[in-house]
Amino acid sequence: MIRRILASIVFLGVLLETDAGSAAFPQPEERENSAAQRNGITPGAAKEIFSSVQQGMVSGSVSSFARHFGSELYISLPGEVAGHYSASQAYYLIDEYLRSYRITNLQFSTIRESDANPYATGSATAMAKAAQGRIQVYISLSSSVDRWVIAQINIY
Repeated sequence: MIRRILASIVFLGVLLETDAGSAAFPQPEERENSAAQRNGITPGAAKEIFSSVQQGMVSGSVSSFARHFGSELYISLPGEVAGHYSASQAYYLIDEYLRSYRITNLQFSTIRESDANPYATGSATAMAKAAQGRIQVYISLSSSVDRWVIAQINIY
């Protein structure tokens, strides 16, 4: 009985050292990309969303990036707006913000297109009437079926 157990352990050890065994245990880089590929999310899709947010905020057009909203978003804007909102509520909150403040020079200084949690963060100038100031913008995405959607927008 002990010989069978030892033989099984040796066989298992040999199996794990072969290509067949390594296929059963994906390497870290394979695991990192597998979820997005399984969902049909194309490489570069996150960067395209960040670009549309950047262009939309500078042009004052939330409609140019609202198609990327998830069904629920966390929105945080200067003042009293902070919480989870439906896509349509988020649209009107951000639209009102962009009507009140003209955003210029938005540049994302960090863009991370990781599999699990893509995000972009950067700074811009916000102008309202006679005042202007620097703002920080943070956008994060989450996977929804076969595409990335905007899950969070913070402006502070």
